[in-house]
Amino acid sequence: MLRIPRTSRILLRPALQNVRRLATTPHLLSQSNPHSKIHALPFKLSEEKARSLIDLTAYVNEHTFASFFKILGSVCMHLAITRTKPKVDEKAQDLELRKAYLPFWYLDIAVSGKGTALEAKVGNDEKDMENSMLGMAFDSYWPGFVYDPLHYVSFGKPHNQDIQDAVPFSPSMYQDVEDLEVIPFSVSPLLDIADRVDVVNDTVIEGKDFNYKMNDVQLEFAAAYPLYWPVYIAKFKVGEDEERTIVLAAHKDDPFFLQWEPEREGYQQWLNNGSWLNADVTEPFWKIGHGQKGVLHNAEQMYLNDVVGQFGVGGDDIDWEDKRILAYPVHNGDNKEYLTKMYSYWAKTSMLNMIQHSESAMVGFGKGKFEILPVEKMIEKTEKEVKEAKAEMEEARPKWLSEGTQA
Repeated sequence: MLRIPRTSRILLRPALQNVRRLATTPHLLSQSNPHSKIHALPFKLSEEKARSLIDLTAYVNEHTFASFFKILGSVCMHLAITRTKPKVDEKAQDLELRKAYLPFWYLDIAVSGKGTALEAKVGNDEKDMENSMLGMAFDSYWPGFVYDPLHYVSFGKPHNQDIQDAVPFSPSMYQDVEDLEVIPFSVSPLLDIADRVDVVNDTVIEGKDFNYKMNDVQLEFAAAYPLYWPVYIAKFKVGEDEERTIVLAAHKDDPFFLQWEPEREGYQQWLNNGSWLNADVTEPFWKIGHGQKGVLHNAEQMYLNDVVGQFGVGGDDIDWEDKRILAYPVHNGDNKEYLTKMYSYWAKTSMLNMIQHSESAMVGFGKGKFEILPVEKMIEKTEKEVKEAKAEMEEARPKWLSEGTQA
């Protein structure tokens, strides 16, 4: 069992249904859980340095400039520790410290669907506009375990800038290491998200001028990368009876912190948390507007509010032979190149569809400048671009997609 955090406020906190408590495992050697697919960032932060950083964090929390942590995060911590570290004689009170490898996933995914624009400001005799579109996301974050509130810690952007240093997760990284806890994978974004995209059907997403209803939603691509992040998890006392729980990344000497705020809910519980979704969509109208006026922005908020937190909803029977589970350093570059080409193909196809339904001349790019082109000329030009984009997409198709029958 993961013994940190121990504060009763965490252990007694109402959690999701069917929560599986964390259990450590001394090794991961099995045919159903191959090391070749799992990568990890090695531990580099010594326990002595970690305690020093925690003492400084405790000192900051004790004083009136506690917002220093929230606002500046690891950047100022880096400057303070490596260049102008203030002398802190005080130690964190009642410190409980554990080191662990936390499992997580990055997910590359592409989903197609038909979006029907429902214009609220027109009468019932107005015909709704429908268009096929592609939505995609790179390196979207998903935890590999269920344990509230730790599963709301995200190692997504901007924290993922060091993930290129990940190495194959071998027994030498955790065996015979004193007090190191390895949390096994128990949930997968393939089960929770990719294999359940049809639940989006009939969903209505609000926009400024149009609401969009989604139908015929289908999975076009999915690749999930299992990874481990080394952390120190610390609980200490601030003042007489107030407690703090922090997660300290341990992959380098100037790490980032995440601090738990128990009065908040969901992914907002952790200060300095990483992102969960890095999405884009081929439908240009989704990206018009700012803030809550943009349909894409509202779709992302729906994901954060309604999807994030449903960890394990697809079950806990992870099939490690699923070819969509891939080693991040080996496959993520080719997969993202393929998705980029797929996005271009869908965007040009969407443009062609729009032009084919146009009755007036359009602005096009020809002979090195913008010019007014007849619809027929624009259709001919765009059809050629669609054909070229499709060929580029097929050429970039990863080899693993053609192996076996599972896409």
